Amino acid sequence: MNLPLSDPIATERDILFSLLAYSVVYRYWEPIDRGGRGYNVGCILVDTADRVVDYALNHVSQQENATQHGEVRLMTGYLDRPGIYALEGHTIYSTLEPCAMCAGMMTMVSIDRTVNGQPDYYFSKALERLSFDSQSIGGYAPYPRTVTSVVTPAAYSQQLDDAYHQYIREGNAPIITRFLTTEVARRIFERATRDFQNFGVAHPENEIIYKNALNFFRTLPEHPK
Repeated sequence: MNLPLSDPIATERDILFSLLAYSVVYRYWEPIDRGGRGYNVGCILVDTADRVVDYALNHVSQQENATQHGEVRLMTGYLDRPGIYALEGHTIYSTLEPCAMCAGMMTMVSIDRTVNGQPDYYFSKALERLSFDSQSIGGYAPYPRTVTSVVTPAAYSQQLDDAYHQYIREGNAPIITRFLTTEVARRIFERATRDFQNFGVAHPENEIIYKNALNFFRTLPEHPK
């Protein structure tokens, strides 16, 4: 089971899983935001025993389908396996904060947590909105199911956020998926991948978890599914 976020063992675990999510995206990096596979956004699914069980990437361009976000593909793909109905206790580590569509699906399949590798802005805080109680001002109670949404403790989240705001200050349109095709973004993902592959585990409890995560990365197929 995932330990409380205040626990240093759990924090280290969140860092290494986030580094894996960045690494998966970097493994299949594309220099364009339309016309290829899709956006440079991806995610991994971690089960209740802290095992990485699947990954997915954004495929909106290849599929010509705006629903084909990484999180949607991750959940539907894994739930298609025999004997799996919902995802109680599972955690999604995504490289970008989930949109309303992905947040809604996470809620419906009972995902426990999502750990986000970069904040979004124009499509942000979808899970927080679902859990917001506005009854005191004539609104609605929180949605019956809630998913905890947190920013990764990995340093690369802040690096990406800083680089994105610099990208905007330079006069670029604030389109985060376009930023994620830039050379500066690619270099950040590259560093995250290098750190994942050379991760120094501080807590013995995480040794086998890291070993299994590293093996998962090393056995990724040549072409993304």
